[in-house]
Amino acid sequence: MRYFSLTVILAALGVAGCVQMQIADLRKRCDFANDPRFEVLRGKFPLSPTEVENPPTLAEISNNDRPTPKERAAIFEYDREGSVCARDALDIASRAGSESVVGLFRETRLAIVNLMKLLADGQIKQICASRPNLDLFAQRPGAGNADYRSA
Repeated sequence: MRYFSLTVILAALGVAGCVQMQIADLRKRCDFANDPRFEVLRGKFPLSPTEVENPPTLAEISNNDRPTPKERAAIFEYDREGSVCARDALDIASRAGSESVVGLFRETRLAIVNLMKLLADGQIKQICASRPNLDLFAQRPGAGNADYRSA
C-alpha cells in the first residue's frame, strides 16, 4: 500500500533552507523499513519514504490476502506511527506550501486512512488497498506543481 504521501507532497513544495532540514528529519523519523514492529508487513507495504517514492513491487500489487491477526496488529501500530508523520508533514506543508498542496495532502491522507481501516478490518484484500492509492497518484501527475482544488 502506498502509505506515506508526505514525500511526494513535501518534495513538491520546492522549499529551501530550514524547511528542507525539517523534511530530511521527518524522512528519517518516518523510515520504518528496519523497525522490528513491522517485520510482518515488510514486502507488503512500503515502510519508508524511499520505498514510497519507488513504484510498487510485484509482491505489493499481487497480494490477494487479507491480513493475518499479526499483520492486523502491525497495521494499527503502523497507522499510529504514520499518523504522527502525516501530522508533522501537514504542519510543514501548511507553513511552507500552497493551499493546493495542503488540499492534496489532506485528501490523500483521508483516502489512505479509510483504506487502511478497511484492510485492517479484513473487509478488503491487500491488493484492493494498493490499487486505489496507485490510481490516486496516477490521476494527479505533477499534482504538486499544478493548481489543485478539492471537489
